Amino acid sequence: MVWSGNSFKSINPSSTEIKFQNEKLYFAEPLFVSNNALGIGVSPSETLDVNGTIRMRTQALSSLSNVSAGSLIFDGSNFLGWNGTHWKNLSASSNINTVEPDSYWIYDDVHLIASPNHNVGIKISNPQATLDINGNLRIRSTLNSGMSDFLTINSFGDVGQHSLNIQDLISNTVTTSIQLIGNQLILSSMNANEGDFLVYQNEQWRPINLTTSALLTYSDHHLDISTANLVNDSILLFRNNQWDYFSLPTTNSNIVFNNGWAFSLEDSNTDDIFIVKNGEWVRKTLVSDQILHADNGLRLASQNAVLGQQLTWNGDSWIPSNNSSILFNGENGVVVEGNTIKLANNLAWTGSKFTIGTTSGAEFKINRLTSTLSSPIQLVNASNQTLLNVNNSGQLSIGYNGVHSGYSIASNGVNLFAHSLSRYQSSVGTTNIGTAEFGPTLLIASVPTANPSPSRSIIEVLDVNGTSRFEVQDGGNVGISTGSPQATLDINGFAKLKKYSSQPKSCTTETDGAIALTSSYRLCVCDSTKWVNSNDGISLCEW
Repeated sequence: MVWSGNSFKSINPSSTEIKFQNEKLYFAEPLFVSNNALGIGVSPSETLDVNGTIRMRTQALSSLSNVSAGSLIFDGSNFLGWNGTHWKNLSASSNINTVEPDSYWIYDDVHLIASPNHNVGIKISNPQATLDINGNLRIRSTLNSGMSDFLTINSFGDVGQHSLNIQDLISNTVTTSIQLIGNQLILSSMNANEGDFLVYQNEQWRPINLTTSALLTYSDHHLDISTANLVNDSILLFRNNQWDYFSLPTTNSNIVFNNGWAFSLEDSNTDDIFIVKNGEWVRKTLVSDQILHADNGLRLASQNAVLGQQLTWNGDSWIPSNNSSILFNGENGVVVEGNTIKLANNLAWTGSKFTIGTTSGAEFKINRLTSTLSSPIQLVNASNQTLLNVNNSGQLSIGYNGVHSGYSIASNGVNLFAHSLSRYQSSVGTTNIGTAEFGPTLLIASVPTANPSPSRSIIEVLDVNGTSRFEVQDGGNVGISTGSPQATLDINGFAKLKKYSSQPKSCTTETDGAIALTSSYRLCVCDSTKWVNSNDGISLCEW
């Protein structure tokens, strides 16, 4: 008797597939099961032991999925094995044909081929030599020191043995790069002249004489800056895309050069300059922190100026003049009266006190104020009573003398808030509704502001300890037991769903994506046309 559906049913185990004997059910022949081994037509000695032929039905690779490593199939032409990453052609790896004497012996396609003409090929389908390799050949063993012949290769790639003499490679003429003199190989002169250099040009080395310009000279294996046709105090300047010599300005110009240095000279490797001195270039170093008398230095010419004069630009050049009449204009709070520059009348600075505005139209604008005081901002009236106070903790008091009582804003009077209150005030019972519309029992709208943050709260419910229990943000995220929701619905806890014995609502495009819990504790999703199981998204839900 077996339990089937809602009742017991009797079965007859005396069929040809299953036998019943000694209160046991077992397979009938030709199946034999013994110690986790299966035999077909024979008592098994291996995990699978077959006494006969095994046939594999044709399988297409396109119809297979989730194949495990070690699987074998027959695709109609070849036997294939899956090694975990790709299918291996088992038929090609063992395609050895020795029936016909003129046939090819092939291993793994063109990996290794032996042709009927006794040629062997590696990675080539039609070998043309005793050993024909389509690729590189590496010989790792060291050659015997007694070997003297060379390996040669022709245009077809054929390798052969040939004896070469050094005379076959080296000429005795001086025009070649390598010359044989007796038993020595030397670099030939290649018809070089005295002072030539070897230069690689047109894919070969050749002797070339070094040529210099008017700025450089080469003598006795030494390359120098040329000093020919130069006078003292000449300088080297780069102009018109080339270097050239120039003389420093004379005393008739605004900038003159006295016969001396403007700075002291010390032995140093930094800040070196070159100058022609006594017909040759010498290196000097400028030391800026030790000024000496103006020898060989640049300075501004006196231009026949007298004591007290100043340089004035006349439109073409700087000229010395008295120019005692200078006009200054004051603006932005600065006033010039005669020879006095002072603050405007509505500004006053006395000791450490700075007063702004002595009239009813005065105005004070601050872009940024930085202070280390405990109360960096404090406004008082004429009787020194505090009108406004901001401490270094960011708390603001209006009408109090710095008494904030733990509030962000403390005011001694009636307050009008156009938009919203602080988070602390909202948490102790103050409700802000940012809309004037009527209809819903409670309609709360987000207060407009420039560049609102998506994480700005529209609705926030706090417990007595100030912990967020419910929050709706401007960006659309809703948090339950979390004040920083990271999703459209972010629950810091668990959710409870009602169980349904039938679909709670018809599945249409309007309810696409809705979820519901069945009476058998399965989660179902609406796919816009029908309710399906969430685990596969295909099978229909059974409520």
